[in-house]
Amino acid sequence: MRIAILQIRQMPDAYFFDTLNVLYAGDLRRDGHEVQVFDHNTFGLHEKEDPYEALKNSLHEFAPELLLFERVHTPDLVTTLRTESVIAAGVLHQQSAFEHKGVDFTLPYMDRAPVRALAKALESHGLEGITHVPGVCTPDKALISIERPSVDKLFDDFDLAYDLFVTTRESPQPGPLRKHVFGNLGCPYRNAPNRTGFMDGITVPENITARGCTFCDRPDYDRIRPDRALELIQEQLNQVQDAFPQVQQLILVDEYALRYVDQFVELLNKSITHPVEIFFSARIDYIHKFRQRFEDAIKMANPNLNLVMYLVGIENFSPFELWRFNKGVTVQSASAGLEILDKLAKDHERFRVEPSFGFVLFTPWTSPADLYLNWLYLKKLRFDRWRESAVLTRLRLYPENALYYKAQAQGLLASDHAEGSDASDRYGYETETPWAFKDSRIQDIYDRVYSSESGSDAHRVLGELLQPFRKEIQDQLDSVDLCDTDSIARIALA
Repeated sequence: MRIAILQIRQMPDAYFFDTLNVLYAGDLRRDGHEVQVFDHNTFGLHEKEDPYEALKNSLHEFAPELLLFERVHTPDLVTTLRTESVIAAGVLHQQSAFEHKGVDFTLPYMDRAPVRALAKALESHGLEGITHVPGVCTPDKALISIERPSVDKLFDDFDLAYDLFVTTRESPQPGPLRKHVFGNLGCPYRNAPNRTGFMDGITVPENITARGCTFCDRPDYDRIRPDRALELIQEQLNQVQDAFPQVQQLILVDEYALRYVDQFVELLNKSITHPVEIFFSARIDYIHKFRQRFEDAIKMANPNLNLVMYLVGIENFSPFELWRFNKGVTVQSASAGLEILDKLAKDHERFRVEPSFGFVLFTPWTSPADLYLNWLYLKKLRFDRWRESAVLTRLRLYPENALYYKAQAQGLLASDHAEGSDASDRYGYETETPWAFKDSRIQDIYDRVYSSESGSDAHRVLGELLQPFRKEIQDQLDSVDLCDTDSIARIALA
């Protein structure tokens, strides 16, 4: 069977990984299928150009019988790319994909076995045969519970088939040669109980949890030992280096990697012989917890290694929003963590911070006080060093995260129109579900801030727009102890 795996990028450069696509491709080739992984970038095209022309031509030439999309960003994408040869089209990592036309099935979690079983069933019995494959969802058969695979299972006897890669359109602004290795798929905070009260009385589907951060859909963290994680990383690294000897950036996917960061750097010291940047991500509280271990790793790295911290989730500088997020960190802790990173960057020439930190300013529940506190801290901390244009960020709601169901229960979802939604498609994500503000006054502030020409201009505009609310904000802040959780909860849940 001829199988096309499609990854479509809509940004000039991104941190999205292709590892799982080539992992599946390796499995399918072993099973005797003819496979190609198509990489296509639509950034920078003129308005009148067909963004998929080169990809369409390649697909017609390859004549695939099965289309496997990494994600579907727009409603007509599948029907646009589906050729006459296609028997079935599905999406690998997107439970909500049935909202888009032409999607026959989804495989909404990272597991190798269902991909192989689906291809076999489709080859033997056609489209009807896939409905009985474990893990496959069709429009008539939903997956009630999701079994999240471990990294140990994903990277056991595997082949990263980068030789099956076909680039149909490159980005006009390509970034460094960047690849990933996996230590873990999940987040160690995912199992943290939610005692905020914000999700009380809200019913969520069986496969969705309100534990951990309520805006996130990351799975549970595998209880895998650091020594085993390093074994798995070593084999992945070997295959990446074989395929890309001159890789320039290596990203370690593991939210809890700082617990073994020195051992990881020791491993790299033995195998990296040319300049490479090594990227880490972490919760901000782990910056505190593993500060000494991380600094030791920076010091022990060989001259070819430069360490980078990226994608640290700060999210917000209002304790009320952090409470609604069940974020589990305080504003003070986040500020202190940024100071630690700032000091490390000043003290060590071969460590830097990538301005890519997670931040969410506007949410359906944002109040004037939330905006004011964020306005103050963004200026005080010069936060653009950590995340550019942080003022121009908003919460994305999808059926995969718990806050979607909170907004739904309060009548704040606005799925019948796109007003207020951000450019999710442009950033490479699926289209979010639009939502409205609980406090209708915030909509005008949002609209005017978002019409600003730059992040710095937006910050100035936000400050001006908050002036009429200053007495209301001050009265509210005077009534609360920002270091007392009961006081914070009272305001956050109001």
